Amino acid sequence: MTNKRLKKIRVINSLFFLVFLGLFFLDFAGVFPPEFIRSITFLQFIPSILKFFNVFAWIAIGFIVVIILTMLFGRVYCSTICPLGILQDVISFLKRKFKKKAKFKFIKSYNWLRYSILGVS
Repeated sequence: MTNKRLKKIRVINSLFFLVFLGLFFLDFAGVFPPEFIRSITFLQFIPSILKFFNVFAWIAIGFIVVIILTMLFGRVYCSTICPLGILQDVISFLKRKFKKKAKFKFIKSYNWLRYSILGVS
């Protein structure tokens, strides 16, 4: 498979997860049954870590799956399954598309500020 085709597959997969997980997280009317939402949010980090530490049941294994996915494939979880990572990718794409590249001037670092913050903390 070519890189362009793989990117299209990743983008479609990401948009699918972003739209449907957004609908499930924002289900104010209670259209979806709670069991269905629990099964869909199985691979989301925060719900799975809460289940892992509170329930520690077989359904909490999603937390371990997320950690293993991240360790094996790196940013694949954040760019395809996690709604926040997908939203960040969309915003950075839109910024690159509509904004001209900014020219930055070099500013000398304030080492005294860095070390004073380090000393205070």
